[in-house]
Formats: sequence, structure tokens, C-alpha cells
Amino acid sequence: IAEDGELVTTKTGSRYVKGQHRKGGQSSNRFRRGRERWIRELFDRAGEVASSRLGEYPGELDFLSLGGDRVVLGQFLKRVNLPDDLSERVLPNRVAVDQPGRKALDDAVRDAWSFRVFEYE
Repeated sequence: IAEDGELVTTKTGSRYVKGQHRKGGQSSNRFRRGRERWIRELFDRAGEVASSRLGEYPGELDFLSLGGDRVVLGQFLKRVNLPDDLSERVLPNRVAVDQPGRKALDDAVRDAWSFRVFEYE
């Protein structure tokens, strides 16, 4: 959570979800089911943490700025219930996030609070 361009609340961590399996057959289906379960668990845990942290600021958060893969973010927002209808106030532009961590959060805050000025003649 950022206020006036500065992080005031953060939570970073890691959780690994294996990439897609390339080979066919029964093991491929078993791997796919396991991967889907890992993704659900990751979304659920991240949603719990986000709801807990965001819930500490009822009525104070103007919007939500997200970073990462557009498809993954869409799936995440469909799966979790964020407090204060924040899912309805997600900014359309995503923040670029290459590697998750504290530096990425600092960069994301800077990017979210910045703007571009276009001058037309």
C-alpha cells in the first residue's frame, strides 16, 4: 500500500508453480491437475494476504494498481474477493514487474504514481 508515492505496507514472499509439461499421456494430465491446484492455492493465499492488508484501510484506498501478466491477473481477480469493492477500481494500465521482491514494489509505486504528459501542436 502506497501513500503519497511511498510504500507504507508491504508483503513479499515466494511460492513456486512449475511451468507447463510438454509431454503427453497420463502423467501429463496428472501434472496439469497438480499445476492447477498449485495455482489455486497460490491465488487463495495471495488473496487472503491481500484482503487482510487491504482490509486495514477501509474506505481509504482510491484504486488498485496491479503488475504482472494480464491473463494471470484476470484469473486472480476472478478467484479472490477483495475488500471495499477494490476489484472494481483496478487501474487499466498494468505496472511492469520483472522480478518479484522489494525492489519491484518500489519501482511499481514509482511507476503507479508517475504520469506522462503529451503535448499536441
